[in-house]
Amino acid sequence: MKNCNLSIKKCTLESVDSILELQDKVLDEIVGDKTILRRNSREMFELCVQEPNLSLGLYDGEELVCWSTEQVPMRT
Repeated sequence: MKNCNLSIKKCTLESVDSILELQDKVLDEIVGDKTILRRNSREMFELCVQEPNLSLGLYDGEELVCWSTEQVPMRT
């Protein structure tokens, strides 16, 4: 990320494709035990970017390079 233009943005449903692409990149690069991380579904990420949860993305220009979410536990 030389000469990067970093910004933090709230992730939305429109972000889910980029999140899935980033997930694939990360999981493809794991060397060794690939069971360390699990692959999440589109549906899971769609829940993560909707209230009451909060998901933030770190962007280099328009490219998502990092993502994090805070999930509110489901009440039963």
